[in-house]
Parts: sequence; structure tokens; C-alpha cells
Amino acid sequence: MIFLSTDIRAEHLRTPIYRSTSIVTCALISKLNPTIKVCLWILLMCAGCKETILDSRDSNPSPELTPEQELETFVIEPGLKIQLVASEPMVQDPVVMTFDEDGRLWVVEMRGFMPDIDGKGEKDRIGRVSILNDVNNDGVMDSATLYMDSLILPRAIAIVAQGALIVENAALWLTQDLNGDDRADTKIL
Repeated sequence: MIFLSTDIRAEHLRTPIYRSTSIVTCALISKLNPTIKVCLWILLMCAGCKETILDSRDSNPSPELTPEQELETFVIEPGLKIQLVASEPMVQDPVVMTFDEDGRLWVVEMRGFMPDIDGKGEKDRIGRVSILNDVNNDGVMDSATLYMDSLILPRAIAIVAQGALIVENAALWLTQDLNGDDRADTKIL
């Protein structure tokens, strides 16, 4: 049996994830396959990194940007154009969107996804589907109507002749707006 004790520091690994000193002590059986030895070493390294991974979040490697600042980070092919159509607070945590025949943007908002590291609150009925409308035809959405709310982790939508199909967890709902107010009046499983 071989005992290995290593002092791992940021200057050794040159990666921000290992900012603090970690001491990894492990016992490796000398007759193991080299691939298994490497896998064991990586596994032990990751097991000892919990605090350093959490600490690295404090350095904010991905700072919050305004929608306009984020738009500047996109790299697109010459001749193409990218435009901001909608942002918070009009929509929150969008996961999928589709346009209907009237040019309205239907947005599924999965607002309950991973509210904390333990996923507490994921079963709360806070998901929703909104319909965004460009009133003045400038390409930017001006208004939002809440089509349906109280959903648990909604994740897909399709506009069909009879209404809108909405996927929520393990359910597929056919929803309909019967009175033209852009709000779902029926929800059929």
C-alpha cells in the first residue's frame, strides 16, 4: 500500500477553483490499473474541494450584467443582427418561447427551478406562461399578459389550432382562451 499526502495550492494547479490550501491524503493500492488510480485521485480531489468550490463563487467569475451589457457579449456571424426583444421584469426565468400567427411571443417561465442548492421550493406553484405583445411594431415587446399561472416547473409549449399545449412536470395540458382575453379558461389533461 502506498500513502500519498499532497499539499495542493493555487500556484500548483493554476486554476481558480482551488483557491485555498487543501490537503489530500489517500491510500492507493499499487496493483491498480493506472486509469483507476487517476480516477480515484480525481474523485478524492473533488471530495476535498467542496469548500474551495463554494469559496470561488465569492470572486464572482460571472458577474450580473444588464440585458444591454449581455447583448454585447454575443458573437454572431457577419451580416446577422441580434436584438433584445424582452427582459426582466417583463419575463422571469424563461425556458422556452414560441411565436403565434399574430406575432405574439409566448414565454414559459420556470420560476421555481432550483431556488436554492437543495432545490427547496421546486414543487411550489409559481411557474407561468406569459404572452408578450409588440404594440408599436418596433420589434421590442411592450406588454405582457399572464396566460396561465400556478404551474409547477412548466417546460414546453406548442400553439395548436385548439389553443396551447403546455407541459408541466409529467402532465400535458390542452389550454384554451374561450373569451379572447389572452388568459387560459380551460386546462384539460
